[in-house]
Amino acid sequence: MATDWPTTLPDPFMDFYEEWDMPVVKTSVEMGIEKARPMFTEANRIYTVTFPVLTADQKEDMTDFFEDIGWGGGDITWTHPGSAAVIYVRLDGSLVFRGIGNNEWTTTFRLKRVPDAVIT
Repeated sequence: MATDWPTTLPDPFMDFYEEWDMPVVKTSVEMGIEKARPMFTEANRIYTVTFPVLTADQKEDMTDFFEDIGWGGGDITWTHPGSAAVIYVRLDGSLVFRGIGNNEWTTTFRLKRVPDAVIT
């Protein structure tokens, strides 16, 4: 079951980018160019989002949210900022906050799309 993105957090899409990663399996051959095929049937989609300014309360809400869903283990219902499609994502990597003064914070982190077949 996916958890909805918290309404207490602002939209991070002022600074957003999307990466498509298609890992391939490569096999060496005795002569000629190596053989290659896609490792998966669907490319990994990774979204990097930035919150340029978070209040101390919003920082706490974000930390609590990721703790509640088990950091990278829980699915999140998320609206893609470009297509407005509702998709499922998971935290991919670390959540790091940087203080910018006046008890405000900034953070950038990655979300990885969960393929539709994996959603529980």
